[in-house]
Order: sequence, then C-alpha cells, then structure tokens
Amino acid sequence: MGLSGAHQRSAEDRAKGRTDATSVRMVHLMYWPDGSYLKRYDKKLNILIAGCGANAAARFAYEHPKSNIVGIDLSATSLKHEEFLKEKHGLTNLTLHMMRIETVAELGQEFDFVESSGVLHHLPDPQAGLAALKNVLKPDGVMAIMLYGLYGRVGTYMLQSLFHQLGLRQGDEDIKAVKQVLQDLNPHHLAHHYMNDNSDMRFDAGIVDSFLHGMDRPYTVQDCLDFVERGDLVFRGWINRYDYYPDGQIPENSPVFSRIQSLPEEDIWKVMELLHSQIRMHLFYVCKKDVPPETYTIDFDGSQFLDIIPHQRIHKYTASDPIAGKPAMITRMPYPAISLNEWQAKLFNLIDGRKTVREIISKCEIRETEETLIVLFRNFLHSLWRMGHIYIQIPKV
Repeated sequence: MGLSGAHQRSAEDRAKGRTDATSVRMVHLMYWPDGSYLKRYDKKLNILIAGCGANAAARFAYEHPKSNIVGIDLSATSLKHEEFLKEKHGLTNLTLHMMRIETVAELGQEFDFVESSGVLHHLPDPQAGLAALKNVLKPDGVMAIMLYGLYGRVGTYMLQSLFHQLGLRQGDEDIKAVKQVLQDLNPHHLAHHYMNDNSDMRFDAGIVDSFLHGMDRPYTVQDCLDFVERGDLVFRGWINRYDYYPDGQIPENSPVFSRIQSLPEEDIWKVMELLHSQIRMHLFYVCKKDVPPETYTIDFDGSQFLDIIPHQRIHKYTASDPIAGKPAMITRMPYPAISLNEWQAKLFNLIDGRKTVREIISKCEIRETEETLIVLFRNFLHSLWRMGHIYIQIPKV
C-alpha cells in the first residue's frame, strides 16, 4: 500500500507556512546529514543573513544563541527594526550592517551558513551577488537561497506589467490605487492564488515588493539549476521537497505516476513544477564543489542504507482508529496529511532519531522476511524523505 495525501490545504495550514524552512537549528540534518552540526554549534557557527529585512537576522540570533549572526541589508528602515528587536531581546550575538550583497567581502569574515531569501532576484546581476556570497562561504559551509518561481507568480507579473504601463510607482497615492485594483480584481484572475497564499499582502511593503518593485526576475527549476551551475556551486536539493515529487501529490494508480517516477531526478522536478503550477518561490541549498559528496549524499539503494538513522520531521501524528475505520495519519504543515497503513505506522513509530534502519527492522515485529522488510522500508523511507516528513542521518565517513 502506497502513501496518499489529501490535496486541499486549509488557509490556516498555509498561514503556518515555512516555520522550519531554513532554520539551521531545526533542519541541520538537511544541511549536514553526517551529523557534524553539533560539533560546529559547540564551536559557534558564523551565520550570514544576506538581505535580512526587518526581522530575519534577529530571528536567527534568537533561535541560535550560541552562534554569531551577521545581518546585512540596504534598507535603513529594516535595519532600524532589526536593532529594535536586538535591544528588546538582548541579542548580543547579532551584528548588523548597511551594505550591498556584492560588497559583502568587506566584512572580512567567512560563514558556516549563509541565507539569502528573496534578494538575489532583485539585483541588477544576480550571478554577481551569488559569486560574492560564495566567496565568504567557508569551504564546508552551506548556503540556502530563495528565488521567485515563474509559474506561481504569473498573475503577479501580469499586474506588475499593468501598473508599470499605468505609470504607478511607490508613492502613497499609487499604493492606494493598487489596493483598490486588487480589491476589485476579477475573481478568476491568476494573481488571486499568490495573494491568498501571501500574508505580506496585509502590508504596504508587501504590496510594493509584489507589484511595484523596480526589478525582479522569476526562475523555473531549470533556471535555478543553471544559476547554481554558473556560480560553480553544487545544487544539494530543495528545502521543501514535497512540491517537486509525485509522492503524496499524484495517486499511485494515475497513468502518469510511474512514468514520472522513472524519470531522472532533475526531470522529475521539472515535470512536477509544471503539474503543480503554483510554486511561487524556490527554496534550495547549495555548497562548494570541494565538499566531499560522501559527506552529504543520501543513497537509499546503496550499501549504507541499513546504517542510516531516520529522524521524524512532522508536526502531528494521529493514531489509527479501527472502529471508525480511520488510518494513522502524519502531518507536516502546510502540506496535506498522509495516511499510513498498519505496517507503515509500526515502522514510523520506531523512528526516533537514534535507531538505524537495521535496528528498526529488527524491532518492528512485522511478519515478513528480512529481505522483504528491507525493500518495504527502503521504499517507505524514500517516499517520506521526498515529501519532507523525515531527515536522514548518514554514517560519518
């Protein structure tokens, strides 16, 4: 029995959004699956938030009190609010600078982790910005990047073009005019999905950024891959993998499910982007080419499989209710709940971040041969990983 997911997301689920999207503390096994994060954290990580906005650097400083956080931004208003948060919460580990990403080398520092969310696509030369960030990334560091997605923002770019043709800029009266247009917008306009799924629309800054910004360019999956390759970096994966795989999105009995599964990995991502159609931002992480692949490669088919340690990454587990005929469910918001059959639930409940696959199989009390259990668990874990419901810790080299 395969995994299945409900396809409708509630507004509440969407609002909870990316609570653990790039937080090093929460997703460190994504960035350093060999478990080396804890050693790094004891030595204090250097973290750069490139384009920190009004609160991102303060959030990182609050969440990572043992680390040194540096936030850079061009907006005096945003940095002023970051300073307010720094004082309010006593964030002595936070340093702020007004500067361009392209000049970040002037800090004279190297960083274990760099986050650049929603900034590079606004630069005159995004590739130059990426190169500047690469130059301050430590040899074994990780960089998380968010770039606007093309297909999920088609309606946004239609309105951007409209407002540009009407000569609207960023003044108070023009923002008021944009708000009125949005209020009166045709209910079938393609921009509605973007606006309904974006809490920033409540603020003037969000409206300006979405519709009146002077410069931004969107990216497809292929554009993201090309961007990383031109930057001489290694594309490590999507931070929110769910959107890029058929697992949980397409029923296994669909005539296209097996065809998509048989494609090369990068082609799966491209096909799912077209099928999903609503990816308005691409979140992914990269590293330098000097990093040994064996320190981050997760191979579900290789000899290491029995020695990997899976970790749960969910918000809620609901036990089965046989009387009501309800299966066990797992949920990681904002994604749909996933149902588990009896043996899947047994295996999932043995995932505790300590046991290896070998140990889980030995304790699961499922009446199958060891060979069959390995195949079942391999497919089960791979699907959970693709949906972002687990992390995988690999054996240290």
